[in-house]
Amino acid sequence: MTMEEALLDLHIHTIYSDGLATPNEVIKYAKIRGLRVISITDHNSIAAYNAIDKSNDILIIYGVELDTPQGHLLVYMDSLDPNVLSITHVEDLLDYIKQNDYLTSIAHPYGKFLIMPFNIIKTDLINNIDAIEVINGRLPFISNLKAYKLAIKISKNITGGSDAHLLSEVGRVGLICYENIETYDDLISAIKHGRVKVYGTTRSHRIIWNIIKSNILRITRSLAY
Repeated sequence: MTMEEALLDLHIHTIYSDGLATPNEVIKYAKIRGLRVISITDHNSIAAYNAIDKSNDILIIYGVELDTPQGHLLVYMDSLDPNVLSITHVEDLLDYIKQNDYLTSIAHPYGKFLIMPFNIIKTDLINNIDAIEVINGRLPFISNLKAYKLAIKISKNITGGSDAHLLSEVGRVGLICYENIETYDDLISAIKHGRVKVYGTTRSHRIIWNIIKSNILRITRSLAY
């Protein structure tokens, strides 16, 4: 990769949770959108990574979105680690993640019913989390702004992504970095040293339409089977 801007989408879903595209369809579309780095973050599943074609010229960061009683937690890893799926207590999970030098980020902290906060930001757990997702493609501007202000207030690193469930959502928002991102370590360094910025904007009418559309397609698909 040459030294130029790199677009990153670190929050994408596939058919292995509640998304509607296959992992390889996501990767192909991400390339078309000009993305350099993506992470597939299915809910409580890393199965998508076993379905990816081996030859890719896009950096794919292992990730997962864990649904906890306190909120959703994004975990980024340098290798596939199924252990993160089986640890039930959040405190134990965060200890395990820290021991293995993975990166954690609170997904859409103000995304409960689109604008309400999740409990995780009101607890001491937030002190053991590395970053906050400050741009999410399925949240209105005000919710993302609140997340950004929270990250600034408590001095947290930032992450971001489309939260794509539809293929057309991939890469609409995310992070931009003006340096080479060729490895997991490059990405983590860029995030932890504040060398990433937000790109893209969200619009409420598009968010609502995409949510409705994905739900209809999901129901239609389930009825077909």
